[in-house]
Amino acid sequence: MKSYTSVRICVLIFSIVALVLAVVGVFMPFFTVSSSKQSTLDSIKANVLSSSFDPSKDAHMMQRFIELSSSSPPESVMTLWTLKYGGALNASAPVDLRDAYFMCYSGNMMIQTAEGMAVVTCVLGAANLILSAFTFAFSEVVKLPLALYFFLAAGAAAVTFCVMLHLYLNGWCDSVSMRSLYWDLTYGFALYVVSCTLYLTASILTMFID
Repeated sequence: MKSYTSVRICVLIFSIVALVLAVVGVFMPFFTVSSSKQSTLDSIKANVLSSSFDPSKDAHMMQRFIELSSSSPPESVMTLWTLKYGGALNASAPVDLRDAYFMCYSGNMMIQTAEGMAVVTCVLGAANLILSAFTFAFSEVVKLPLALYFFLAAGAAAVTFCVMLHLYLNGWCDSVSMRSLYWDLTYGFALYVVSCTLYLTASILTMFID
């Protein structure tokens, strides 16, 4: 009996922590531009402006310079909802990702999928927290629904960070990958990975509640 009570406590703690991480992750940056981007850009710019630069032989360097100089500056941050520019553009208003950044249909649908799944993760997380509390009195009734809800929450969190990982590795709307433009994965992404892991663990532990 004591071990089963410990499992209930663990499940409740996991549900609380996972929900907190999911909610906080919604508002945290998923990507940030590395400060090393500026030094790379300065180095390429010096080569392009040098007298030895040959456009016919170094076209790839020129293309790289155009890509980096036209992309977001260092210290820019991107959440699930907005992009806020860093550097000299820091005072500008955040750019809405759906309405003003991902203008192609596929990119717009992908970012809406990530945003929607993040909200679903939080809603399911709240339901899991409530059901976890009921395991202390009605474990036989809520055990299976709770295990299922934990699994669904893990799935929603996984969709969220996988969609954003796809953006990071491949880029959307005919753009190059964010990784090649010196964007780094950061707190929001990590929080959703951890939240997904906790929900999966809690789903398994729930099956051991008697």
